[in-house]
Amino acid sequence: MTPDRASRPLLFGILLAAACVYLIGNERVQLFDRDEPRYAECAREMLISGDWVVPRYLGDLRPHKPPLIYWCQAAAMAVFGQTGGAARLPSAVSIILTAILLAAFVKRAADRQLAVWSVLVFCTGGLVLAAAKLAITDATLLLWIAIGQCSLYSIWRKPTILAAAIFWISTALAGLTKGPVVLAVHAATLVVLFVLEKPRSISWWRNIRPIAGLVILAIIVSPWLILVHHRAPDFLPRLFSRAGRYATGGAEGHAEPPGYYLLLIWGLFFPWSILLPAAIHTAWKERAENPLARFALAAAIGPWLVMELVINKLPFYVLPSFPALAILTGMVIVRKKFFRGALIGGGAMALGMAILFGAVLPRRLPLAASREIGRELSDLGAGGATRVAMIDYREPSLAFYQGGGAWESAANDLSKPQPPQWAVITAEAWDGLAQSVRDDYQTLGPRVPVWMYNDKWRSSQLLIIRKKTQ
Repeated sequence: MTPDRASRPLLFGILLAAACVYLIGNERVQLFDRDEPRYAECAREMLISGDWVVPRYLGDLRPHKPPLIYWCQAAAMAVFGQTGGAARLPSAVSIILTAILLAAFVKRAADRQLAVWSVLVFCTGGLVLAAAKLAITDATLLLWIAIGQCSLYSIWRKPTILAAAIFWISTALAGLTKGPVVLAVHAATLVVLFVLEKPRSISWWRNIRPIAGLVILAIIVSPWLILVHHRAPDFLPRLFSRAGRYATGGAEGHAEPPGYYLLLIWGLFFPWSILLPAAIHTAWKERAENPLARFALAAAIGPWLVMELVINKLPFYVLPSFPALAILTGMVIVRKKFFRGALIGGGAMALGMAILFGAVLPRRLPLAASREIGRELSDLGAGGATRVAMIDYREPSLAFYQGGGAWESAANDLSKPQPPQWAVITAEAWDGLAQSVRDDYQTLGPRVPVWMYNDKWRSSQLLIIRKKTQ
C-alpha cells in the first residue's frame, strides 16, 4: 500500500475520533462561566418566542453579537431539545467541518500525507479542543474564516469566480457571527502575504472582486440589518458601540498589552507548541519556493497581529491562526518523520479531554449546582418564566437550567414592600439576613454545594427559599 493510500484510513480515524471527543459529555457537564449560558439562554428564548431577528436575554436586548450563532444553537435545540448539549453542538460541528476543509485544502495544495498530520495537529490542540466543547461563537466564526482563507489561497494561485464568490459568502456569514472583525483578519493576511512575496505585487487582489463582493455582503447581511432596526431600533447602535469598546479596551475588563498571545500560545497550542519554533523556522526558510508555506505564514501571522493590536483580549480570539499553524506544524512532522510521537501527543490530548468531560466533570456536584437547583425549582413549580431572584450567586447558568426566569438580585430586595416570591441564595447570605426577613421565607429542598468560578472559586451552599403565604 502506498503512503498516500495508507493515509486515507488514518485521516478518517482522526476525524471520527475527534468527533467523538467533541461530543462526549457535553450534556452531562453543566454550561460554564458566563458566556456559555448566556448564548444558550438567548438561543432558547429565540426558539420559544419565534423571534429569530432580535437576540434577547431574559427578555432584554442582547446586543453582544449578531444572530447567526443563536440561529445555529436554536436550530440544534429545535431538533435535540433545549439542553446544554444542543447548545454546544454547533461548536463541535463547526470544528469538525473546519478539519474536513483543512484536509481537503492541504491535500489539494500539497498531498494527503501532509493533510493527515495537519488535521491531527489542528484537532488536538488545546484551544481547539476547548472551542469544540463550548457553546460560544469562536468555533463557528473559525469555520467561516477558514473557508475565506482557503478561498484567498485559491484566488492567489488560480483565480476563479467561484473562489471569489465563496470568499465573500463566507465573509458575510462571519459578519453575521461576530461582526466586521473578519474583514480585518483577511486584510491582515493579504498584507503579510504581500510582505513575504518577491517580487511584491497587489495586482492579483482585483481577482477578489471587491465590487461584486460588496453586493454579496449586502444581499446576505442587509435583510437582518433592516429587520432588526425595524423591530428594535436601539439594537444596532448598541452593537456597534460595544464593538468599538472592545477595540479600545472599554469592555468587560479584558484589556491586555501586545504580546499577550505570544505568552499564551505555549499553552493554547499545546502539545504542538513544542514544535512551533521549528515550524516557523522551517516555513520561513522555505517561503520563497513553497507557496503553501508562504501562505500559511501569512494566514498565521496576519490574524495574530490583528488580535494583538486589539486592546481587549481573550484566548479564543487568536483561534483563526490555528489552521495555518497546524499546516506549518504538520510540515515539520512530515519532514522529521515524527509520526509516532505525533500520534501519541495528539491521542493523549484527545483522551484527556474525553476523560475530563466524560468522567471527571460530571461527577463534581459543586460544578453542577445550577443544573441541580434548576431541576429542583422546576419540581417545586418555579421553573420556566417564574421569576427567581439570585442572591449572592452570579451564575447565568441558573437562568438557563431554571427556564429563563432567574435574575441577579440583592439581599435587601427580600425586605422591600414587594419582595420576590422565590429566591436562590447562598448559605452565607441567608445567615446574614435579619431574623425578621428570614421569618417571612421558608427553605425548600436540600442545600446544594457549589463552587462559584465567577466569584474566585468561592465554595458555598445554595438554598431555595419561598415567600410564606399570609
